[in-house]
Amino acid sequence: MAIIRGTQFSDNVLYGNSELYGTISNDTIYGYPSSGAGSGFNDYDGYDRLYGFGGNDLMYGGNQDDSLYGGEGNDTLYGGLNVNQSGNDYLVAGNGNDWLYGGAGNDTLYGEAGNDRLYGEAGNDYLYGGAGNDYLSGGEGDDYLWGGDSNDTLTGDAGNDTLIGGYGYDTLTSGSGFNKFQFVNKYEGVDTITDFSSYSDDISVVQSGFKVKGFLFGDVSLSVGTISSTQFRLGAKALDSNDYFVYNRSTGALFFDRDGSGSSAQVQVATLSNRAAMSYSDISVVAG
Repeated sequence: MAIIRGTQFSDNVLYGNSELYGTISNDTIYGYPSSGAGSGFNDYDGYDRLYGFGGNDLMYGGNQDDSLYGGEGNDTLYGGLNVNQSGNDYLVAGNGNDWLYGGAGNDTLYGEAGNDRLYGEAGNDYLYGGAGNDYLSGGEGDDYLWGGDSNDTLTGDAGNDTLIGGYGYDTLTSGSGFNKFQFVNKYEGVDTITDFSSYSDDISVVQSGFKVKGFLFGDVSLSVGTISSTQFRLGAKALDSNDYFVYNRSTGALFFDRDGSGSSAQVQVATLSNRAAMSYSDISVVAG
């Protein structure tokens, strides 16, 4: 495998079916040879590793499983030259306010630091925003979107998607398909769910982050699976000791209460802005 490095004294345009390194300047890096431009990319594409380092870089993968690392600066990373190029790509933004496009294939996109925009596009993709106020779009396929820290916007688009806001006050839109809104911890912040549907969507909570008060002392875990009808209350507050999930449809507020009608305060975890209908069968507990 050839290793190609740019020079720090100019903005570079690098081509190669290889391992390419940019510089502290603003580089444009292609994961295919310049002789392949215009047609026949499949004949030249390999499994490339592209490194941007400093500067505001523009990086293109090829038609195989490429790895792109933006580094410092406000970078734009493409898994392929267009949305139809295949390959299961691995894109890491680094620091800065970056734009990442997965293209076709089952891609993994990491925003890391900065206010980033991540587009999975076609395929079953994994998107993680990291720190900063990020925008994540799954595109087609069954995608897994995790906002990370700060106030993020997640859109599942087409397919059966899983959306996790993470810490902060996030906005979650599932799109079409059968989708899951997942909450890891009850203290992560109040997320806004814009398009919840009892028919097609599910709210899941991670077992370790939503423990309830035990009968004698300490907290205990809820059973994995759909909660029971006795653990759900439709109204403004819990009325029984096992009303752990409370949904106020008049406001769209969804609460968790570790001891139901006991002395512990209920904690709001989400707002359903469309004030959709909800029942106990829409909420499940997952291991973790």
